[in-house]
Amino acid sequence: MKTIVSIPIYGSRHTGQIVQVDFPLQCAYCGGPAETRFRVDLYNSAPARGKKVEYSITLNVPYCHEHAALSEQYKKQYERVMAIITIAVILIAILGWNISNMPSESFLVPVALGVAAIAVAHKILVSASPKFREIPAMWQQGALGVMIKLNVSSRAATRLDFRFSNVDYAASFARLNDATTSQK
Repeated sequence: MKTIVSIPIYGSRHTGQIVQVDFPLQCAYCGGPAETRFRVDLYNSAPARGKKVEYSITLNVPYCHEHAALSEQYKKQYERVMAIITIAVILIAILGWNISNMPSESFLVPVALGVAAIAVAHKILVSASPKFREIPAMWQQGALGVMIKLNVSSRAATRLDFRFSNVDYAASFARLNDATTSQK
């Protein structure tokens, strides 16, 4: 079960935005003493008057040395496996399209099937390997035991949503930031 904590972001992109996030001085994964920080870069965008407005925030999440290294290791393993799967799906789609002699307008069929295959491969990978359930996967941001979403509108970044796997850490984090928790 994951615990969600939402932190509001005040102000607008024109006047400057203020976000204050305080982390407990504990490992975000195991709750042990914080020995290092793991940098998490958050990005999101929103359309505004026909243009895309980019938002970014950098957070330094505390970890013990063991879990900071494990977070990096799992992230690299996941990225390698998904890269291999993506390349294989693309090659199979191109090969299948060429062998079947489909007209060029129908190339979207293998592309759509490829995207579906990648999504299914992701689900299988996460189901088969529990370690990948603890890291942000496919277009998510965060680190081991914490997923973070930067919510935005056309005028401003509005809030940060944190999903923690460590319930006690989430409660401490919520107390430090005057926020409430919810379970998912």
